Amino acid sequence: MKKRFISSGAVAFLIAAAVNASSLLAADRFCEEFDECRKVFLGAGNAVSGTGVSTLEIPTSLPRSTLPIDLLEVPATKSRDNLVIISSGLHGPEAFTGSTMQSIFLQRILPELDRTKTTFLLVHIINPWGALTGRRVTENNVDLNRNFAEAPAVYLGTNPYYGAINGFLNPDSPAQAGFFEQASFMLKVAKLMLRHSTRHIRHATLRGQYQYPRGIYFGGTSPEPVTTSLTKELTAQIKKTSGRVLVIDLHTGYGRKGFMHAMPNPLPAAAPLVVERSRQMLADTMGEYPLEDVEHDADFYPSTGDFSARVTQIAMSTGLPSVPLLLEFGTMDSQTLRGSVTSLRRVIQENRLHWHGAVSAADKAEIERDFHELFLPRDEKWRSSVIAQFEQHTAGFIRRFQAAKD
Repeated sequence: MKKRFISSGAVAFLIAAAVNASSLLAADRFCEEFDECRKVFLGAGNAVSGTGVSTLEIPTSLPRSTLPIDLLEVPATKSRDNLVIISSGLHGPEAFTGSTMQSIFLQRILPELDRTKTTFLLVHIINPWGALTGRRVTENNVDLNRNFAEAPAVYLGTNPYYGAINGFLNPDSPAQAGFFEQASFMLKVAKLMLRHSTRHIRHATLRGQYQYPRGIYFGGTSPEPVTTSLTKELTAQIKKTSGRVLVIDLHTGYGRKGFMHAMPNPLPAAAPLVVERSRQMLADTMGEYPLEDVEHDADFYPSTGDFSARVTQIAMSTGLPSVPLLLEFGTMDSQTLRGSVTSLRRVIQENRLHWHGAVSAADKAEIERDFHELFLPRDEKWRSSVIAQFEQHTAGFIRRFQAAKD
């Protein structure tokens, strides 16, 4: 794993051939390719005074040989009391929405915020391989949001719910698309629901699994190279912070279409006072914004290896009260049964396509198109709506976090 630092002059060189970042974002245009996203992001960061960029180079079998993850730091102007981490692209195709939001943050939101005692760290596209190839997972088929576990024993764990329906989740024949395939899938789901509860299926599919390397939601057999490297970098950033930490992890997929869902990860075990301060800080940060009740709502699922939970665990273990917050931009109404089944089908189909190919080129094209749409809808109203919500509320989250009582 290599790490390199980029000077402001080098950043300017990187974006010299790019379309001007301000003009790209003025029309609320989403970046739609990895290299475009990176140029716009670095360009937006270069316009902010005092910024520094370090880049992790992740090894890959692609012709590029390594893939970049940029960490853009906007340092506090006086004292580093607070640290706000904003991350994108943990799941490959989510990168385009997340990167767009990060660039908008740098251009439109950050200038309105107090930087006196707060350092901002933007982690850009954590899964560059997935963003380049269109896959949700890494090159090793690992779901990174199940791969940030601290305890090695997690990678030896079993998910009995998953094993019971593995054949349904991971068919071993070429993928098909079209009406009849959809109808067949719905029938299989109905039969499963007669044998298993909806909760069983949610636990099977979403909590993660560590037994089936070619299966969906595979958490890996050990930390991925990016997991190890990024954990080290973020630990170093946290150790330089004296007060509190806010993690905003940007995702797309879950929830009501066009709505920005705010979901806190359950707080890790820590000193009672740190836990209590973190709970109060979460409440202060969110204000009146609706918060998903991930701890008590049966529709949510316990999972291991979450990125934001790991970062929060590192911070709280050093005595820093912390808020782990996922902002999830809904695309398929997956809070409904129909939407959740449709989303699951697309994830299964994409994984099946990757391992077993498709019956025809037309089937392949349809599966890839539907999978991309699951994370980045083409609907311009959706795009304008999620940008507006992000702009409207994010500054308020951060201001209230900064003002929260110790």
